[in-house]
Amino acid sequence: MLIPFVVAVMLQPWVRSSSLHAFDFQRWVEVAGLSALVVLVMPSARIFFHWGIGGRLFFVLILLLLCVFVGFSSASSFLWVGPLRSVLYAVAAFGFVLTWRRSCDTQKAWFAVMILFALIVYCIYFLVGSFSLLFHRVYDRTLAVFGFSNVNHAAGFFMLSLLLLPGLAISLNGYGKKFVVVARAVGIVLAFLLAIIGSRGALLACLVVGGFLMLFYKQRIVGAYLHWLLGTFAVALLAYLVFRVTLLSLHIDFFVGGKAIISDSGRFELYRAAWLGALDSPWFGHGPLSYAALPSVHLGHAHNVFLTLLYEYGLPLTLGVVALCLWAVNLIWRGRAFITKDPVAVSGMAGLIGFAAHAQFSGLLMVPATMFMALVACAFLMNALPRHILILQDSDHSLFVSLLTGGLLVSAYLFLVLQYWQVVDAGVSQKPRFWLHGGVEEWVSSVD
Repeated sequence: MLIPFVVAVMLQPWVRSSSLHAFDFQRWVEVAGLSALVVLVMPSARIFFHWGIGGRLFFVLILLLLCVFVGFSSASSFLWVGPLRSVLYAVAAFGFVLTWRRSCDTQKAWFAVMILFALIVYCIYFLVGSFSLLFHRVYDRTLAVFGFSNVNHAAGFFMLSLLLLPGLAISLNGYGKKFVVVARAVGIVLAFLLAIIGSRGALLACLVVGGFLMLFYKQRIVGAYLHWLLGTFAVALLAYLVFRVTLLSLHIDFFVGGKAIISDSGRFELYRAAWLGALDSPWFGHGPLSYAALPSVHLGHAHNVFLTLLYEYGLPLTLGVVALCLWAVNLIWRGRAFITKDPVAVSGMAGLIGFAAHAQFSGLLMVPATMFMALVACAFLMNALPRHILILQDSDHSLFVSLLTGGLLVSAYLFLVLQYWQVVDAGVSQKPRFWLHGGVEEWVSSVD
């Protein structure tokens, strides 16, 4: 229940300091929530995946490669908090997936209710707030999106939540049709929000999901999922057209600061800087979170997960991450016959595909709320894999050793976060906000 609670706290607009930036608020909630989650799932993490000799050897070699090159890349910096955050998310995902597999239907239903409730509150607040802004003649779309540092961060979260909604509704199917209707209404509002934001990355991610699922369209459950998405987008598009016509009739331009659809939004400049920097240091990169220290760009990451890895960690580590991604794709492909027969797993697979596609055009991995929803997508998907593909085996590690390991990881994480924050004041620019953007040696404004 910690995951939906953390998501609800991230999205709520009331318990938050007015002086705290939205991104910083989500990050502090993530620090507390992720730390608690890692400790809580350690009892579940005593059960490990077992792939046989070949699979285990491959996995161990890849992990050793990643550890070695992360060590070399981070040798000259204290910004270990970046890779350590990834480790904590990996542990959290692993433990939560296994916890989900052993949970009963009632527990899963309560989980779905809490996630759905958080999204309902967000949608209601958005609708009330947006009409209030329009009534007071405030026509900037960016003000309608709260809880995120910008509209693109919000779009990634809306896209992923929309793709997971059918799975949440199915988890509540035994409790009446009302939850299906509510999930549909929330989906329409989220799709409407995506139309207002106009995020091309989110739209492309949805198209990639639709194209991939068309390979299994003849499967009844996959077909039903696609029909749900198409119906939701159709109603949202109709509502959006009515909304736009109404604004035009009132001579209101709602797209203040909007960009042309053919504009690259500065992405090519970010990609070029990452590629040229990677060529300068191809083996170990420039260190964790170092992209933000580039004076030639105004954003803290390359808006592409692989180019950011290439710049900050080098080619070998990036190839190792690619190998792990291909291994995960192979695992999913081997279990496709079982996944496509489970509506919740189809929803989780769609969410992860959308997440992966959107991450090639944005900083989706840096958004705390989106990362927690990605944990949900992993649990939805992995629950359908059978034992001959995913074999569970008890480990020899005691509960004490597991909790001690989790406690040490969390203690190191908290120490590094606090160490970074001590040298960052409220007057710094967007680039080094919190720890993710890094580069405090060059960007902090108050260090002697």
